[in-house]
Amino acid sequence: MKPQHFPLTVSYFCQDCKEVGNSSRSCACCGSRSLLSLANVLNRESLDDYGTEKALYEIEKQETMK
Repeated sequence: MKPQHFPLTVSYFCQDCKEVGNSSRSCACCGSRSLLSLANVLNRESLDDYGTEKALYEIEKQETMK
């Protein structure tokens, strides 16, 4: 089997057969739909940035409603 490479943003871990693929709908190996987005688990810097931006947006939104 030739190794495949794809970005973290489209990498999904199958919780049934423990394989990694790039399909968000079903596992290419076993057909399972029990997939975990690896970007959500491993790319913590992006998530922290998003969380900070979202928090700032919510604060600004509340201040404009006063």
